[in-house]
Amino acid sequence: MPEDTPDITADRRQRRTLVRALAYALGIALLIGAGFVVAQNASELSRAASAASRASTAAIIAMLVLPLINWLLTSGVLLTLTRRYGRVPASDMHLLVGASWLLNYLPLKPGLFGRVAYHKLVHNIAVRDSVRVMFTALACGAGAVMIFIAWTGCLGYALSEFGGGKSLGVFFASVLLIVPAMLAWGQGLSQPRGPEGTPAATVLIAVLLRLGDIGVWSLRFSLAFAILGQPQPAMVILAIAAATQAASLLPIQIGLSEWVCGLTLGAFAIAATPAGEAANVSTVLALGLSAGLLNRAAELVVALPVGLASMAILAKHKRPRDTQPKR
Repeated sequence: MPEDTPDITADRRQRRTLVRALAYALGIALLIGAGFVVAQNASELSRAASAASRASTAAIIAMLVLPLINWLLTSGVLLTLTRRYGRVPASDMHLLVGASWLLNYLPLKPGLFGRVAYHKLVHNIAVRDSVRVMFTALACGAGAVMIFIAWTGCLGYALSEFGGGKSLGVFFASVLLIVPAMLAWGQGLSQPRGPEGTPAATVLIAVLLRLGDIGVWSLRFSLAFAILGQPQPAMVILAIAAATQAASLLPIQIGLSEWVCGLTLGAFAIAATPAGEAANVSTVLALGLSAGLLNRAAELVVALPVGLASMAILAKHKRPRDTQPKR
């Protein structure tokens, strides 16, 4: 089979760049649209703002700490998968993911390409192997979402029926996923800096870490609705977490999550409305979008210092290390 000519390769590269730019533009449009819908429901926005101003200090701190756990678990996933192809110190991977976290808010996701280039330069990991890691991570994420949906169906409803508040079911369902994931993350830090275990074991660990990541995501949405003064049942929160995590597998990283949150909440509201009555979809949509925007704002507050610090540290240590030969 003949190889692609330079002109064909350049044309494909331009098309990919155009697709990424359009995805970013669509994400920004979705984010602006979310803000517009929320603003159109002024009374709902006023009540939400009033409730948020009375939020407890513990809830605010938790909203800022939980994204850090997402960062650690995401780093653990990529570290586990990348160590199949070379020696990558855990500190390097966490810094690379921290930098990508912030840089990927920019057009064309420069953090992603920066991480691949760094692995090639410093860890001597071939680009094709980094691409394999990215696709494997996406597959693990998709598998984790499917497992989480089954988990929600089997356990979420039962836990939501416990007394003590609507968020109790989310807490139990999430913690039962987060604890083993954090144990796996800690174990990954203590392992030798090289390929260990079989490919199947590596994938299973990555899926376990991604399940913990989704559990943290559930707690973040539960807290967001609680801060807005509208706590939601466990089944609703867990469904929103699953839907938004599935949406995160798409190339649109900004704005889509907020709309998926709002639309999922709206779907539950319509399903719960008695026959013959009309659901106030606009108000419910605004509430879901508000929770999504609050979740995004809390993440940005954390991503900014983490990303800047990670880039500063990486810039000081950007030198080739004693690594395994590339494949």
